[in-house]
Amino acid sequence: SDVCSSDLVVMTTADLPTDGRFEVLIVDEGQDLVNLDDLSRMDEALLGGLERGRWRVFLDPNQQSGLVGRFDPDAFDLLKSCGPTLARLTHNCRNTHEIVLQTKLLTAADLGSPSAGHGPPVTIEFFESEDDQLGLLDAELERLRGDGVRPGDITILSPRTLQDSCARLDRKSTRLNSSHSSVSRMP
Repeated sequence: SDVCSSDLVVMTTADLPTDGRFEVLIVDEGQDLVNLDDLSRMDEALLGGLERGRWRVFLDPNQQSGLVGRFDPDAFDLLKSCGPTLARLTHNCRNTHEIVLQTKLLTAADLGSPSAGHGPPVTIEFFESEDDQLGLLDAELERLRGDGVRPGDITILSPRTLQDSCARLDRKSTRLNSSHSSVSRMP
């Protein structure tokens, strides 16, 4: 079933319950949590544990800053033994110079200089209706397709479930086919 915003819980691993109550576990910046203590807590909190449960851990094993947590290569091997699908992201587009600058301008946050080189320009689109939003989504998907991006390499992050988003309306073409593309609801 889809996750509703009222079902979403954000917490630290130290606060995770040990009764397997969570149907899905999503961890970002997992390199800070890949150690035996944190993996044990995640395993206990997740229905079915790490071996049979539904989970996603997003991490960069090469980014072990040691500022927040610790990365244990043995714990990473243990996590990989639970049968995850591994995907190597070869192009860092999350913290390019353009994204870091735009984030600083929008939030006035001091991010230091964690830039990963240059990337495409940041675009911000405004819309007044769901039809306008769908038109913007269609145009971006067409642009990506024109640039040779395969539908299976596209992920759309939304604060809404698929059923509540404009993406549900785009069934008239292969531009957004959930069997080839990933539509993920994120907080």
